Amino acid sequence: MWTQKAVLSIFVLASVVVLFNPEIVTAIEPGDSYGDFCNTTNLCSLNYFLECKETSRCGCVPGMHLDPNRNPPTCVSKVNQTCSEYPENGLPAKYCTPNSLCLPDASNESRCYCQRNFVEDANGACTQSSLHGEACDIDKQCKQDAFLKCGLEERHCICDIDEVNQVWDQQSKKCVSLLRSDCTPLSPGLPRVCIDGSKSSCVGNICACESSYVPSDDNKRCVRPYNGTCTSSTDCADGLDCNLPPEPTTTSTTTPTPASNPPPVNEPTAESGTCGCSSTEKYNDGLKRCEVLASKACSAESTKKCIENSQCVDGLCKCDDKYILNADGTCAGNFGANCTKTPADTCSTTNFLQCNNESTCECKANYEHSSATGKCIAFIGSPCIDNGNCDSFTSTCNNSRICTCTSRFFDPETPGVRCLGGYEAPCDTAHCDESRFLSCTTEHICVCLNSSDQMFDDISGKCVAYADAQCKLSDGREMGCVANATCNNPTENGLCTCDENFHTEERLCRENSANALNSFWLPIIFVASLVIKM
Repeated sequence: MWTQKAVLSIFVLASVVVLFNPEIVTAIEPGDSYGDFCNTTNLCSLNYFLECKETSRCGCVPGMHLDPNRNPPTCVSKVNQTCSEYPENGLPAKYCTPNSLCLPDASNESRCYCQRNFVEDANGACTQSSLHGEACDIDKQCKQDAFLKCGLEERHCICDIDEVNQVWDQQSKKCVSLLRSDCTPLSPGLPRVCIDGSKSSCVGNICACESSYVPSDDNKRCVRPYNGTCTSSTDCADGLDCNLPPEPTTTSTTTPTPASNPPPVNEPTAESGTCGCSSTEKYNDGLKRCEVLASKACSAESTKKCIENSQCVDGLCKCDDKYILNADGTCAGNFGANCTKTPADTCSTTNFLQCNNESTCECKANYEHSSATGKCIAFIGSPCIDNGNCDSFTSTCNNSRICTCTSRFFDPETPGVRCLGGYEAPCDTAHCDESRFLSCTTEHICVCLNSSDQMFDDISGKCVAYADAQCKLSDGREMGCVANATCNNPTENGLCTCDENFHTEERLCRENSANALNSFWLPIIFVASLVIKM
């Protein structure tokens, strides 16, 4: 019996003999199948496009890889490598990788090219083109004529320009350019597609709507502008409604027109409406949309926004702080609000405001802001709309829409000044008329400067000095005297003295008795003499 050790020794010896005997080595056939064992002496068959790899196994030569679906499995050429469909020069056919064709290149040398809708992958094989959102590693894996590329971060196919100005169109299976976006052709024979293609086209490499249409806010539709024709609101630009005419009324009792006949003239046409705003809205030409007027119903969820400088509060559009409601439903800047001068002054003209150089609303000339009412109060002689524009304490808005002084107040006859208080007029918010020698007391009543030496004269409308009182004031002004008195030495500290034939009585100048008697009887005697002569 052979022992295990003896058998092992004989196997090792036989191996050495085979390894170092050239005759025996040349007698061994080279590897002709993918994966066969090989080494430096036991080579792989080039007839099958094989070579010995570092793993001591036969593998495909560079530029080729195994097609396991062939029988037997065969090495085939990768994309862009040379190929042959038939045996040449004693060599077998050099087939292409699956889903590719062996076609001549520019130098008439046959090479492998991927079939339509297939692209080269990282291994040189042809794989099905990936569509939008499908996995990829390189750009070539994404369908090129669908305007796709491989997103390096996303690792899936995305639109080749960007995902902002392009969207994936599920119907055409392509990325389409949004309106107002780039549509430069990918190549001379591969123009890009614009969204809403029936109403848009690529003009100057930018997607634009055709005449009589404008882009929607999201740049995905071509819609009708303000005053454009429509059949429903979906035809109109964002923020516009389709205002259809009233339904035609039929008064005829004749037999209805057969369907095959043309419709009556008074029936609405296919596009009989007009894109516009409702009665509670106003068109914003800058934003190209309708906006809800202030004080009108609104909804926070609606696409219809409130008019500028207002917000939807409790179901109504209300003007923001420092803005006030105009008669036309707009919100204009009140005192202190931010404003612009062009194209039109945005301050409230009904409140007599204007936009200053600091872009802030201020009162116009000859008007003064009232913190109590929040309005601009007109000086005397300035235009007004109602009494609210005048100083309610001293003036009123007359029928000519001009602020005039009320009773007990006087027009100062000086532009830009308020009414001045007359005798016994209240003076807590107004000045007393100093030209009438009046001053304001601690009780806020206009009285004469020195009540003990002066009185108010209703005839002259001014304060005058009593008899024997000073008529030259400390500020240098000269005031009048009571009736029948004259201011003597007015250049000095003059006094009021009674005229001739008058005397002082209770600080007034009374006529002397004889003169008074003559004054009484002379007219009677004169009349009696005339009667006697008759």
